[in-house]
Amino acid sequence: MNELVKEHPELIEGNMERYDMSREENFAFIWKRIKRTMELKPEVLVSDESSKPFIYYFGDAIGPLNLHFAVFTKTIEGLASPEQQEMWLDKARKLNIIGCYAQTELGHGSNVSDLETTATLDMKTDEFVIHTPNVKATKVWAGDITISSHAAVFARLKIEDNDYGVWPFMVPLRNLEDYSPLPGVEVGDLGSKIGFKIMDNGYCVFNNVRIPRTNLFARLIDVQKDGSVALKGNPKIVYSMMLKTRILLA
Repeated sequence: MNELVKEHPELIEGNMERYDMSREENFAFIWKRIKRTMELKPEVLVSDESSKPFIYYFGDAIGPLNLHFAVFTKTIEGLASPEQQEMWLDKARKLNIIGCYAQTELGHGSNVSDLETTATLDMKTDEFVIHTPNVKATKVWAGDITISSHAAVFARLKIEDNDYGVWPFMVPLRNLEDYSPLPGVEVGDLGSKIGFKIMDNGYCVFNNVRIPRTNLFARLIDVQKDGSVALKGNPKIVYSMMLKTRILLA
């Protein structure tokens, strides 16, 4: 990155002026810089060290794409099956998809076991139906959600009359052709906040959104088309990304 900045000083110019910019101007400023970096040397951002350019050169400890790499991509690495990693991991690392971590709800923060968003198996169509049953189940505060094409959504796994608790699901949010929200997906920005002006924390509501059964993150659990369920590891590991994120923020 040092050599890149020496050759292209525009990547670090204007940091002090950002403090007088509006939120919208900050977004435009930082995304112009990200776009230029991707044109010049994409591997600077697409790496496990992706937070460092933001800290040292972009002027913010947390910015766009930080949570994509540090949380969304890590969720794929930690909770997806090998087959799912083949489908999603390379796309995430190359920014062919951009993702967020949709766990917190309006009525539920760190008490993850009480989340109310549901993922109900439809055995006739071999799909999960992701649904927000009430306003308290609205996903809130997810960083990068308004720029994300996908989300790791934590929802209650339901099969017929059985509730198997909270598990993560890969849920597409946007049409990759024009980036409009997919049918049944309502996504929006939560607005200004103190600190991290270039982080677009937002909300998401699901109205019976259908995803393939295979979009259940399957490192620790296996659900078959007939509704049979088999655990492949300790369910508490699902909470590992939340704990790692809390440590990262601290």
